[in-house]
Amino acid sequence: MDNWLDPLTESAGRYGVPPEQARTHARLGLAVARGLLLDLLATGNRAEVDAAMERFIAFHPSPERSSPFRAGQGEH
Repeated sequence: MDNWLDPLTESAGRYGVPPEQARTHARLGLAVARGLLLDLLATGNRAEVDAAMERFIAFHPSPERSSPFRAGQGEH
């Protein structure tokens, strides 16, 4: 697990997630990805799995849009 969490934690920090939240944020993202992979294997429904991942990504910070974790924008 640490082989995935450590780099994801670092990445979360680069996207504006505060250090005290970065590991939890990374674990959530990894859990969602693993869950959706299991969903895909179990159902074969690629379109719905892709839509769910796109929805998850839309709620998380990226360099292309402002992070909800930056000062004055609250925590998610």
